[in-house]
Amino acid sequence: MMRYSKPIVHTAFIISTLVLAWIGFSIYQNHKVALEKAAQVFHSNRIIYTAEKVLSLLNRAENGQREYVVSNDSIDLQPYYRSIDSVGGYIDSLYYLTNSNTHHRLLIDSLKKNASVKIDLMQYAILLKNNNNLSGLESLYKSPQNRAAMNNIQHVLQEVIAEERNHLTLRNREYVSSVHRTTQAIYWVLGSYLLMISGSFILIQNKFRNKDYYEGKLVTLSAELKQKDEELHSNNRELMANSNELTAIYGQLNKIKNEFANISLSRMAKIRRINNLLVAEAHKREKITDDLRKSESRFKAALNKAPIVVFNQDIHLRYTWIYDNTNLSQYHFSDSLGKTDTEIFPVKEAEQLTAIKQHVLETGEGTAQEINLSFGRKKVYLLLTIEPTFDKNQKIKGITCAGYDITDQKKTEDVLRHTLKELKKRNHELDNYVYKVSHDLRAPLVSILGLINLTKMDDNPDTLRNYLSLIENRVSKLDDFIKSVLNHSRTLNSEIIIKPIDFEKIIHDCADELRYLPNLERLHIEVNVDKEVEFHSDELRIGIILKNFISNAAKYLNPHVDSNFLRFQIIVTEQQAKIIIEDNGMGIEEQYIARIFDMFFRATPKSDGSGLGLYIVKQTIERLEGSVSVESEIGKGTTFRLLMPNFKVQ
Repeated sequence: MMRYSKPIVHTAFIISTLVLAWIGFSIYQNHKVALEKAAQVFHSNRIIYTAEKVLSLLNRAENGQREYVVSNDSIDLQPYYRSIDSVGGYIDSLYYLTNSNTHHRLLIDSLKKNASVKIDLMQYAILLKNNNNLSGLESLYKSPQNRAAMNNIQHVLQEVIAEERNHLTLRNREYVSSVHRTTQAIYWVLGSYLLMISGSFILIQNKFRNKDYYEGKLVTLSAELKQKDEELHSNNRELMANSNELTAIYGQLNKIKNEFANISLSRMAKIRRINNLLVAEAHKREKITDDLRKSESRFKAALNKAPIVVFNQDIHLRYTWIYDNTNLSQYHFSDSLGKTDTEIFPVKEAEQLTAIKQHVLETGEGTAQEINLSFGRKKVYLLLTIEPTFDKNQKIKGITCAGYDITDQKKTEDVLRHTLKELKKRNHELDNYVYKVSHDLRAPLVSILGLINLTKMDDNPDTLRNYLSLIENRVSKLDDFIKSVLNHSRTLNSEIIIKPIDFEKIIHDCADELRYLPNLERLHIEVNVDKEVEFHSDELRIGIILKNFISNAAKYLNPHVDSNFLRFQIIVTEQQAKIIIEDNGMGIEEQYIARIFDMFFRATPKSDGSGLGLYIVKQTIERLEGSVSVESEIGKGTTFRLLMPNFKVQ
């Protein structure tokens, strides 16, 4: 318990009295300063209000005078006269309020002069209006003196207001600071009073507390002594009772010891008999295990060469035994023991497999079905044979399944089906090809034969030259068609020979070979090759592809543009070459874009080609394991994008 001495309390009283005296003086000083600052704040507010009022009255007087000039209604002069009557009084008040400030007094003197000039000018304007002297009135409004008077008034008043606002801000801060200091002093007074009251209370309470403390301590010690005496008597009684109980327990333990010895002798005899029986049973099980091992060896030998998996599942379709000789994947079937199909396979496959097995469990009838399962990333086809297994009471206890891997057979069947489909497609293309080739070969020949007959009937040299030109044109088209057929044949049948590809040389060589085309000289060919490594592919087929694009660009120029271009942008990496071929030719209608790679398809009636060019391009690209896409817009041009593998990697 905390005790306080008299000297400490007396010292606290003396300190509190001195603090109260000092704080009282501080409160008086701060209150005096606060009153002075409040008076200064009120004075600044009056100056600001009066200055703003003077400016407002002059503006109102000027507005009233101008409204009278405009409307010629004397009612509009009432604001003018009321403002003129009041403005002088407010200027005098302002002069009185700023009398103590020399700078302000000079400003107010200037204000009086300018206000007098402005009032005289406004009265003179009213006089001019009354005399209908509009030209003089207009000159007065535009005069520099009129504008300068009002500007000077506004400048003086705004300067006074600005200075007083600064004084107001400073005085407000000083006032708030004085009030804050006074408030703190009051808090100190309250704290000192509280300290004095607390000291008095502690001094009085301490006397009573000492007396009560010693009396309570004496009573507590007496009660504790009495309680300890009672506990001692109680412990003696418990010791006597425990001693008697221990004697009884010791007698019972001796009795139990004798009974346990008799039981141990009897149990040892039984254990020896059971041990003899277990040894005999172990010999029998060892023989059965050996027989089973031999049977399993014969079973494995029979299945060793077959891609088959055999397994057992219980009534809940959990795997209990598995033999696997399929090598289907990295997956070990031994990891499946104790699991169901749902824990091993994807959901859909597991549901399908479980449904088949559940049907066998429910009907008791075996089944054989082909099923497609996923082992890791590998898809496998199994011919699954499922039979129910029975216990000694002929109740179904599970199933036995044998799965034969028929994936290779299925792949062979798929390849055969795909090959048959391709053969049908190629056969159909061959029929069309033979028909079209025979037609396109015969048509120029018939045309040439007709022109030859015409030359026999006409001896005019000019006419003969015209016929010969037509024959030459037909022969050129026939030659182009035969070249297309030969290119198609080379693409399909010639061996792929991989060598480094010089795109710029191939493009320039192709352009030289096509110089006979009438529009080729109008086509500006640009080639830009950006390569990290050398590109390797079949030079013959790359030439066929690029030559067809140059030929088409020359044939289908846009006659409505000033400059026709064909741009090759080629980017070569270690894996592939990305070839972007862009022209500003006639373009292709959107409805025909999907068919431009078909055999003998012509997207425009203006075309007189074979219809094999882009077909050969696509076949050649696919033969080189590449891909092609196209974008086109009528009147703006066409862009082809080719992706060709770099066979250097391979």
